[in-house]
Amino acid sequence: MNAKAAAEILNVSLTTISTYIKEGILIPDNMDSWHIEGEYIIPDEQVSELKEKLYPGGLTTKQTSEYVGNGCKPYQILTAINKGELSVKVSNVLSKPVYYVQEDERLQQFKEKFLSKKNKSKKHFDSQQRIFLYQSYRNKQSGEMVRVMSIDKEEGYALNAMGERIPLTQLPLNYEPLTTYNIGKLNNRIGEVTFSFILPSHVRALTYTFIERIAEQSGVRNYSIEETDQKLIVKCKPFLIRFDEGSVDHELLEHAKRSLISGKLQERKEDFFFASTDRKVSLVLDEELFASMEEKAKFEGIDVENYIQEKLKQISKGDQVG
Repeated sequence: MNAKAAAEILNVSLTTISTYIKEGILIPDNMDSWHIEGEYIIPDEQVSELKEKLYPGGLTTKQTSEYVGNGCKPYQILTAINKGELSVKVSNVLSKPVYYVQEDERLQQFKEKFLSKKNKSKKHFDSQQRIFLYQSYRNKQSGEMVRVMSIDKEEGYALNAMGERIPLTQLPLNYEPLTTYNIGKLNNRIGEVTFSFILPSHVRALTYTFIERIAEQSGVRNYSIEETDQKLIVKCKPFLIRFDEGSVDHELLEHAKRSLISGKLQERKEDFFFASTDRKVSLVLDEELFASMEEKAKFEGIDVENYIQEKLKQISKGDQVG
C-alpha cells in the first residue's frame, strides 16, 4: 500500500509516516527507488504489525476521563496510572509512551472512588464574592425571596419560589442579603456534630434555613456540606445558636434534632448548643505501623486519623478489618 493508505489505517499524518520510515519503523519495498514511482510502497504486514503496537487495546487517557465523567481530566487519569491504580497497556513507538487503560474491574473501582470523592465535599462558600451556599436574598423592589443554590463564579445562580434561576451577577444589583456573610473564627472545639437531611425540594425548606443559621452564627468555615443519595450531610464543629428573647424557632430546632445523627442538643433558655459526643484519646504508633496506616489511608483518599477512626468503628461493630 502507499503512504496515504497507511496513514489512514494507522490514523496518523503523512508527516508521521515519513518519521516512521526515517526511524526504520516502516521499511518500504521501494526504499531506494520510491522517487521513480513517485511514492513509497509499504508492505501490508508492516502496517498491520505497527497498528497493533500503536493501539494495543483499551481507552486513551482522554477517553478514560470522559468515561469517568464528573469533571475528570486526562492528567488525573495519568496520575492514577503512575500510582498503579489502573491496568494499562503501553504503546511505545518513537520512545513516546502512550497509555491505554483497560476496561476492567480496576477502572470501575477508580470511577466509583473518583465520583465518591467528587461528591463528598461540596464547596459551600466563596470568600471573594462573600457569598455562601443556601444564603437567602430579597428583591429590593418586590420583596421576593431567593436562595443561592450554586456559587460557581461563571454559572452560579439563586432560585426563587417558582424555581426560576437568577444569575449571581444580578444579586448585587437587584437583591439584598437576608443573612450577612460570616467567615467565623476558627472553631477549635473537640469533636463534630453531624446532621443528615433529606435533600429539600423547595427554597423555603427548614433544612436550608437551618444551614443558613449555622453560617450566620458559627461562620462558614466551621462546617462542611456533602451531597449524596438525595441527602445533605452537614458536619460542624460544636456550635451555638442564639435567638432573641421570645423568638425561639422551635419548629426549626425540632427539624434539626430529628436530623441529628451524631452529637446532642443542650438547651440554655434562648441559647441552643449543639455539642459533640466524641471523646478525645491519645494513640501512639510505632514508625512502621504508622507508615503502613498512612499508605492505606492515602490509597482510600483520606487522612490517617480518619482512616484509623473508620477502622476502630469497624472493630466496634464486629466487622472484619483488612
